[in-house]
Amino acid sequence: MSPFFKELVDIFYNSKNNTVGITTNGVKSVKYWEELAPKLSYICFSYHPSYDDSEFLEKARVASKQTLVTVRVMMDSRHWDKAYEMYQRCYKIPEIAVEAVRILPEMARATNVGETYTPEQESILMSLPRQI
Repeated sequence: MSPFFKELVDIFYNSKNNTVGITTNGVKSVKYWEELAPKLSYICFSYHPSYDDSEFLEKARVASKQTLVTVRVMMDSRHWDKAYEMYQRCYKIPEIAVEAVRILPEMARATNVGETYTPEQESILMSLPRQI
C-alpha cells in the first residue's frame, strides 16, 4: 500500500464532492483503520486464511464503527477450517457484512490457493447465506 494513501484519501475527503471506497487485505494496523475509516464510504476487507493476522477481525470491527464494512472470506480449500471459522465469526457481527468467496480454478492458478472442495465443503458453500 502506498505510504501516501492517507494523503490521497484526505484530498478526496476534504473536497466534499467525492467519496472513496476500498478493497484491502487490511495489512495496516488497527489504529490505521480507526483513523482512516471515517473518511471512506466503505471498506471491503479480504480475508486470506493462508496469511495469519491475529488482528484482522479487530480491524474490521473498528472500521465498522465509522463506515460500511464487508469481509470477503477467501474459502481456500487448503485452509478450509480457518476460512470457515472466520466466516462464522464475521456472520455473528451485525455491523459487518460477510461473503464466502468460492475459489475458482482461474483464481487458484493465478494466486496459488486451493479450489478443490470435498463434497461436504461444497454443501456448506452452497448453504451459506449471501449478505451482500
